Amino acid sequence: MKVKRKGLSLAVGFLVIVVLAGYIYVVSGAKRVEAMMWGHLADRGYQQEEIKSVEVYHSFLSPLFSRSRWAIRVRYDDEPGVIYHYTVKDDRIKDDGISGSADKEKLKHKE
Repeated sequence: MKVKRKGLSLAVGFLVIVVLAGYIYVVSGAKRVEAMMWGHLADRGYQQEEIKSVEVYHSFLSPLFSRSRWAIRVRYDDEPGVIYHYTVKDDRIKDDGISGSADKEKLKHKE
């Protein structure tokens, strides 16, 4: 009985460590990616007031579908109906398309 309990305790302890490590990886990585995105926007000449929001998402499964682990969505104040998508490739921010309601010919922030 004690052997089963010890094995269960070890398994639960290992699972807690794995989940905690994954959480720390995602939280610290999201902060790093968001800082990279703000740096990218600053390099392109944008002020923080011109940006409505920057949202960073992570997926452990994305590499299985040949996608980046990190997805970034940016909304600009002057185009609130358009979401610009970016990703991280080779430790650089890359354009990954747009979504929303806008005329593709009149996009103001397309790279």
